[in-house]
Amino acid sequence: MSFRDDNEEGRDLKKPFLHTGSWYRMSGRQSSIMGSSAQVLRDGSVSVLFCVLIVALGPIQFGFTCGYSSPTQNQIIKDLNLTISESLMIAAIPNIIGWLAISFAKVPVYIAEIAPQNMRGSLGSVNQLSVTIGIMLAYLFGLFTSWRFLAVLGN
Repeated sequence: MSFRDDNEEGRDLKKPFLHTGSWYRMSGRQSSIMGSSAQVLRDGSVSVLFCVLIVALGPIQFGFTCGYSSPTQNQIIKDLNLTISESLMIAAIPNIIGWLAISFAKVPVYIAEIAPQNMRGSLGSVNQLSVTIGIMLAYLFGLFTSWRFLAVLGN
């Protein structure tokens, strides 16, 4: 018997699935939520956006740490009289420590859990965007500041 049959037995099989899950609760409201920004504000999405922006500070700092060594490598070599291989080892240390940070893996899961269904895709990209912004900030600040000040700024 398939679910497409219109007899009584087929209808009974469909009934338990009709009233379960968030897709059922959202299906009638989804078009109105997507179409009205006032409805999004009333649903408490402002607090979700605020929480996501606060949580996004962690990936920004992680990106800053990953991008720190690129704009500062020549200055570090000159100031500390290092060889290229020694400077590369110094540049790898923040990246290794950053990848070991367990909290970095928790950010996308947290964002996905608190995001409303209609905003989950856009808010899910905030994590990667924050890492990229952090790398960009490291490059920009590295153009105008010394490597020592940039190290303090990144911590």
